Amino acid sequence: MTRQAQKAALTRAIKTVEPEQRQWNVLKACLKAVTEWNMPGSYWPDDWSTWQRALDDAYAQYRPAVRAPRLEDESALDVIRGNGEA
Repeated sequence: MTRQAQKAALTRAIKTVEPEQRQWNVLKACLKAVTEWNMPGSYWPDDWSTWQRALDDAYAQYRPAVRAPRLEDESALDVIRGNGEA
């Protein structure tokens, strides 16, 4: 997926009206982007924090007591993906 397509997916996720669904849509967009950025020969873009801020905002709106996972924390993301232990 191109960087432009990743940004478009994130924008669509952010514009989700229902807060709970927005949180999950933003999380999915972020996980997909991070997975692609971590592929061999790929890189994290200079504006990666745009995805982190969107995730932070989505969590703050729906679950203010729960801190959003950090995108650079691979072990936290593995738990969310279901590949790790909580």
